[in-house]
Amino acid sequence: MKIVSVDSYADDVAALLTKQLSVKGKSLEKRIKRSGRLLPGYVRKDAQYIVESQKLSQHPKLARMLDEKKLAKSHKTCVSYLKSVNPSERRKGLFMSILGSVSFAIFVSGALFIAFLVWRDLV
Repeated sequence: MKIVSVDSYADDVAALLTKQLSVKGKSLEKRIKRSGRLLPGYVRKDAQYIVESQKLSQHPKLARMLDEKKLAKSHKTCVSYLKSVNPSERRKGLFMSILGSVSFAIFVSGALFIAFLVWRDLV
């Protein structure tokens, strides 16, 4: 496998991580670490394989050990998942989650306040 193709695979995945998940970092490896739970396990594992392949491709004799089919499959898996992520839907989901938590807290506080008033015979 050529060094250029491994690097282009890594650049593709790194660019999509930045674009779709807003994960920043100097290298693909740092971006994968920072993505944390935003990436499913199988995608993180495949992205990590691309990073390892990128390191191996820097050494001429070790570059022969690369499995081109597995590398292409890992790239395809990462790219297909990252393209399916919709950043605006992620933001909406986060907003709705926060809104739901706040509204539940307000509801419980109100119920406890009313229960306190009934308990003290103020209502």
